[in-house]
Amino acid sequence: MLQAPSTSSPPLSLAAAQRCGSEAFCAGDYDRAQACLQAALEAAPHSAAAHLLLGKVLLLRALAAGDTAALQQVQNEWVVAKQQAKSFAEATEAARLLGLLAL
Repeated sequence: MLQAPSTSSPPLSLAAAQRCGSEAFCAGDYDRAQACLQAALEAAPHSAAAHLLLGKVLLLRALAAGDTAALQQVQNEWVVAKQQAKSFAEATEAARLLGLLAL
């Protein structure tokens, strides 16, 4: 299992950071997932996949904390993901998730 990057460790590659974020997300470790995905976005700010998953992490954290103000950040991540999508699947997923927020 990949570890979240620390300030003393070298930066993870985009693929490694996204894999770290995905594994942490699936394990329910949202702190580590968020750290990994933010590292992915430092490596590649236009990664729609990283924006999509970071939005999901932020959504779950906001819902768990009852923080409705944080939902704006979730929406922002998904808007960026939709704009940066390089495939139909990424664009469709972003649009679907944005539609869920509108409910």
